[in-house]
Amino acid sequence: MCVAQVETSEEYAKRVAKAKDLQRSFPLMKTLWSESDEVRQLTEVLLEQVRTVKARKRFKKDSYENNLIVLIGNLVKAYTYDNMWVAYSRSPRGYRDAQRYNPANVSRNMAQLTTDLVELGYLRQEIGTEVGFQKYCSRGKATSKLLALWKSYGITYDLFHEHPESELLLLKNFKTKQPLYVDYEETSETQAMRDNLIEINNYIEKQNISLNISDDIFEEMIKGMEEKEEKKKGFISCRAKVAFDRIRLKRIFNNCTFNHGGRFYHAWWLEVPKEYRKHITINGQKTVEIDYSTLHPSILYAWKGLSTPTAPYGISGYGKRLRPAIKLAMLIMLNANSRQATLKAIRNKLKDTFEEFEDSQMVRKLHGAIKKTHAPIAEYFNSGIGIELQRIDSDIAERVMMRLNGLRPTVALPVHDSFIVPAYAEEFAKQVMLEEFERELKQTTQVDSKIDKKTKAIRNELKSGTLRIPTTLDIGSMIDSGDSRWIWEIDMEEGEGMVI
Repeated sequence: MCVAQVETSEEYAKRVAKAKDLQRSFPLMKTLWSESDEVRQLTEVLLEQVRTVKARKRFKKDSYENNLIVLIGNLVKAYTYDNMWVAYSRSPRGYRDAQRYNPANVSRNMAQLTTDLVELGYLRQEIGTEVGFQKYCSRGKATSKLLALWKSYGITYDLFHEHPESELLLLKNFKTKQPLYVDYEETSETQAMRDNLIEINNYIEKQNISLNISDDIFEEMIKGMEEKEEKKKGFISCRAKVAFDRIRLKRIFNNCTFNHGGRFYHAWWLEVPKEYRKHITINGQKTVEIDYSTLHPSILYAWKGLSTPTAPYGISGYGKRLRPAIKLAMLIMLNANSRQATLKAIRNKLKDTFEEFEDSQMVRKLHGAIKKTHAPIAEYFNSGIGIELQRIDSDIAERVMMRLNGLRPTVALPVHDSFIVPAYAEEFAKQVMLEEFERELKQTTQVDSKIDKKTKAIRNELKSGTLRIPTTLDIGSMIDSGDSRWIWEIDMEEGEGMVI
């Protein structure tokens, strides 16, 4: 006779607590690197201990050194950001990355290395496990012994950075397949995109980009981000995501093809919730975020040789309150691959905010109304076209940044289909965005500033179409940049900077 084991409430509570603790982690960043003398010295000490304690006759230092530098960097990062876990694979399958994605040559020796560090008392490790319905790969944390050792060498997270040979163009595999990123052949197109991105990154890295909020508000923002992550059962690494040293942009393409995706990711400002982005400053200057109005529908209308309707989210029978719901529904209709998937996604996304869409019939009605209103592009709904449109909008974004960042002292930070620019460059940036869209699609569109109504009213009252540049910035470098066709007037207003 079998007797089922009954889990006590105390055991259940411990299991839940463990699951929540393991969620507080981030995946091993294989491109985290350091050339500092302090890190090299610590690495030498640890490798010598591994060799001596294990008494290995065939111990190959070179095969472990890079792995250890990467692991130490990740452990220091994890400790710095709320004493989190580092998640890593102990299987050889976890280290089959193409060389372009693994510049530090992190290898399957990582599994043996973590085992050795556990035995030496330097690493606390949780072997891959299953807690409830959630599976977790192995995780590690520095012990107090390792913490004391690296502090004795003066090691902090500031000594680590992304490997200088890290790949900037990432080609993702299909959604359910491994590895996450796949290799590809170099072409003139990939080389040109990489060269442009290197130029963009080199310029952005010279700027002072900050988030002008108090420590209390910053903590409130992080808490809200982590609560959302917890609901998704994902990694909770939000504090690390908003680390201000994360400023190198990368382009990510999807489904093993450069025709899908291509948007810019990785930089910290892309992680900041939209309600906080208005507090971003560039070189001490206030900023404004400018985005394309209904970008993907506008591209589709342009393909048909048509202009986008003036009020694309104005659907007959749906009031102003439901405009956000219509906007989100249209976005889903362009990204989902079937009508069934579309209807399910619309209901799941809208029901919590708009109670009327708890009713599946209301969802179907909204879906039909949108298709009827946008009949000229209805063939693209439920087709998954969105991932292809991202390639087009990312190419436009690339050209916008090449122009704006090339004309100093303007700066443009991408947020997918919008840009954060210094407030003094708002009108100039809008003009460039409009021109690049028209250049690509042979149609006009609209751009909007994501600013509050009061600020917008003040700016409209001033009716200033000028580009105001702080006097502390070098106008000479701007003229020398070769894009001087935008400079139509140079004057000095005492105490107010340059007006161009």
